[in-house]
Amino acid sequence: MKRFWGFIMLISMSAQAQLHEIGFSGGSATLISDIGQDDYLIPEGYFISGLYRRNTNEWISFTFRFSYGTMSDDDALSESAGRRLRAWRSDITVIGGDIMLEYNFLPLNPYKYPHGVWVTPYLGIGAGYHTSFISAYSPSTAGISDIQNTFYMPMAFGIKFSFRNRMKIIWELGPRYSFSDNMEGSLRLDNSSGPLSDRRGNDWYIYNGLSVTFGWGKLPCYLNTF
Repeated sequence: MKRFWGFIMLISMSAQAQLHEIGFSGGSATLISDIGQDDYLIPEGYFISGLYRRNTNEWISFTFRFSYGTMSDDDALSESAGRRLRAWRSDITVIGGDIMLEYNFLPLNPYKYPHGVWVTPYLGIGAGYHTSFISAYSPSTAGISDIQNTFYMPMAFGIKFSFRNRMKIIWELGPRYSFSDNMEGSLRLDNSSGPLSDRRGNDWYIYNGLSVTFGWGKLPCYLNTF
């Protein structure tokens, strides 16, 4: 009987919220810029990321992410007659890293009785820096190549699913606001083909994908509550 209760206590001690997580993510990428289609929900590329998450408690996490992605914008796919006549296309490779603060709406700890949960929605916001490698061209104008370095603000809405508390699968929709209006090379293109936009807004890109993480390290008992 003592062995039985000892086994139960061992499981209870190991089945706590994890302190560290490491994993990877991937999915579709869509660029919102001055070139290409007007429907910003259609994927125009892909991204892959490696990530590390530090859980400060069951509610709040800090996630560090390094990402690589490619996207294409094509005026031929636009509903605007002016863009189709202009016929510019831009191919972009983006490499960047960011840190994000995440807030869980529910305390994600499936083993914490009676309030533990297996799934929670969450929100995130942070800061990052990226480099975009640009190649843009049209049928009637010489193409350009450019490199753009800028800060960006990552945001996220998603759902975290916990499996046996060590593994998580996470769906995330992540808009990234760039502090640049030149992610697709439009400032350089202005010089050769006239203004491409009225310059009233910077560029965005949106990640939509899944992450898989694996956790280790038990949260101290005094951090299991907020």
